[in-house]
Amino acid sequence: MKEMSTKDYFFFGILILVNIAGIWVSSYLSKHGELTVVKENLDKITEVQEQIKARISGELSVDQKLWDLKRETYWELTNVLCELSNDLWDLLHEGFLPDEKTINPDKRITQPLIERFSKNLDKKISLTAPSFIVLCPEAIEALQAHTNESRQITKEFKEGKLDTRNYYESTREMIDDLYNKIIEIAKKDLSGHIRNEKN
Repeated sequence: MKEMSTKDYFFFGILILVNIAGIWVSSYLSKHGELTVVKENLDKITEVQEQIKARISGELSVDQKLWDLKRETYWELTNVLCELSNDLWDLLHEGFLPDEKTINPDKRITQPLIERFSKNLDKKISLTAPSFIVLCPEAIEALQAHTNESRQITKEFKEGKLDTRNYYESTREMIDDLYNKIIEIAKKDLSGHIRNEKN
């Protein structure tokens, strides 16, 4: 066998270094590839998580907006019912002569009272559609019963079965009853009891 020269040792050393470097590069590239795949998978998982979060957040946002609209509708409805009751109270106490049967013929007294009542009645009517869209079935039933009762009182008034004062008193009682029902329904509906009872 031939003796190895320094040059041979040098090439042999380089060959060993190249093999070690090749093994290391191969191992590095393999590990890098695995890490790249893991990173891509994590990116996909993160993207799916973000989509789920966005969908849940969107659903919660819609639910919150619906609840806010419901609360606002109850608020406006109870306010207008209170105003209507106050308007009728004023009309009954200021708009009639002392005999309490004859409406005061002085238009300076009665006209503003009737106009204020009519304006608030228009507000109540304008709340019909929003009420039917966002309020619970129990509230809608109460509103429908009120409408039917109102029609009946108006019919009796037109037929002469009720005088003007009794018409206004009956209307006020009916509005006060609806106000009280809506308050109770709103308390349950806004706290979720009505929805939970049906599920």
